[in-house]
This record gives sequence, C-alpha cells and structure tokens, in this order.
Amino acid sequence: MHLPPDTDNALILQKLDGLALDNAALRARLAAAFVESSGADLAALVAALASGDQPAAQRLSHRLKGACATLGAEGLAARLALMERGLHLSPEDVEAVSARLRAVHALLANAASLVPS
Repeated sequence: MHLPPDTDNALILQKLDGLALDNAALRARLAAAFVESSGADLAALVAALASGDQPAAQRLSHRLKGACATLGAEGLAARLALMERGLHLSPEDVEAVSARLRAVHALLANAASLVPS
C-alpha cells in the first residue's frame, strides 16, 4: 500500500507555535500534553496491532490521528486514518507509522523540555 507523504518537523513546530500563540511556556505545555497522551496511545496501539485487537487499534488510531492533525502532522494523520478505517496495512507499513509516531513524539518531547526559566 502506498502511504501518503509525511509533514516535516519544521512545520509541526511552526503549527505548535501557532497553537501556543508564540507563548513559550504554553508551547512547552502543549508539547508535553501531546507527549504524555501519545506515548501511552502509541504503546497501546502497538499492543493492539500485535494482538489483533482491531476495535482497539481503530479507536487508538482515531485518537492519535486527531492529535497529529492538530499539530500539523498531516501525512502521519492520513496514515493513521487508514488504520482507523480498518485497512489492513503490511507489517512494514505499520512499522513505518510507529517509527514516525516515535519521531514526532521525540521532537515534541524536546520541545516540551524547552520551558523558559
């Protein structure tokens, strides 16, 4: 299956700045909130996919899709939409989505750590 292209990290950080109204403390809190919720959701999604729990995988894909779309990760949100609709992705596609989620998670964990003193 051909997956849609992803959004680059600069655009995600730009979107985060826009959501935070250029307030560094709010930016850090928004990033931290995404990191906290997405970390748990990603772990649960991987477990649901591994166990074949399609309803849970669809529910988690939906939640992650919304969070990613809000942050401007449109390509990743589109990939998660495929999973949400229950389309059977190859193991390579699932790993690509998981890897990109981990990368966005790391990017935002770094942004969350940049709290002004």
